[in-house]
Amino acid sequence: MYDFMKANQYRRYKEAHVRTFTLQLVRAIAVIHDLDLIHTDLKPENVLLEDSEDCEVVLMPRVDRPDETEEVRVPRCTRIKLIDFGGATYDNDRSRPGYSPRTVPKPAHARAFAQIVVTFGSSI
Repeated sequence: MYDFMKANQYRRYKEAHVRTFTLQLVRAIAVIHDLDLIHTDLKPENVLLEDSEDCEVVLMPRVDRPDETEEVRVPRCTRIKLIDFGGATYDNDRSRPGYSPRTVPKPAHARAFAQIVVTFGSSI
């Protein structure tokens, strides 16, 4: 998402797209939390558009001058993927209130979880 924003000169996404992105992100986080995994590095750079090349150009109100419009690239496909589980941790102990020791998964496990989330998350 960040690379798309950067290539689009940091212009905003359509509100409908933001709602779709948010819903998918919340669902993906719910899936990994159900697996007792915590991502720990959520940021726009770790959320990818499934197809950032398939875009259309639309007219949107300018942020600085709402009475004027500007051409903005928007993605046609709003499916996203959550990536970079390298810093992910397991939430090992939910039985002790207020205390939750965490262990870092081995790289192979992090990649496996990432693949599960990407595969499962794209159909959510």
